[in-house]
Amino acid sequence: MVALLMACAPAGSLRPPPSPAPGNTVELGSGVVAQVPRSWVDEPWRAAVQMWGGGHISDRVELATIVMLDDLGIASGIALRWLPVETDRLTAGLELQVGWLWIAVAVPVSARLFGQTRLYTAPRIGTFGAEWTPALPLGVSLGFPRNVDLRLEGQVSWPGFHASGRRAHLSAAAAHQW
Repeated sequence: MVALLMACAPAGSLRPPPSPAPGNTVELGSGVVAQVPRSWVDEPWRAAVQMWGGGHISDRVELATIVMLDDLGIASGIALRWLPVETDRLTAGLELQVGWLWIAVAVPVSARLFGQTRLYTAPRIGTFGAEWTPALPLGVSLGFPRNVDLRLEGQVSWPGFHASGRRAHLSAAAAHQW
């Protein structure tokens, strides 16, 4: 069951638009995503590793490869992102994700707070395991010198649109851009 819940689609967003940030063309990142046990179900915490690499293929289009690993499986796919709104402070677009037994559409949005530090979200609807699942992530990407970002994210999802199946995910990741 963990493979269906964690390994069929990325459990975290972890790529605020634009990824990579202006002035860079490529980004590589890796992080850990934890699935929080539901309070009314006796289940353990679950963890997965999420890795990605990608870059700009034009001024407004990004392409990334995403890989997830957990103790029961591996999944991979690609994400194609179009960013028609890109200002100094706000970036927004549309993303299509396609992978092994998974497909999703997301609306990535980020607001630059200062430097390369961004507050971001990417509401999505897609398959997560065997069910269509809406998800709402909220994260912060902390920009550090030498093109390194630390990302912290929380996400809530509702497998099969059922409130009783609500899941929470906590993520931490690092990305390097050049």
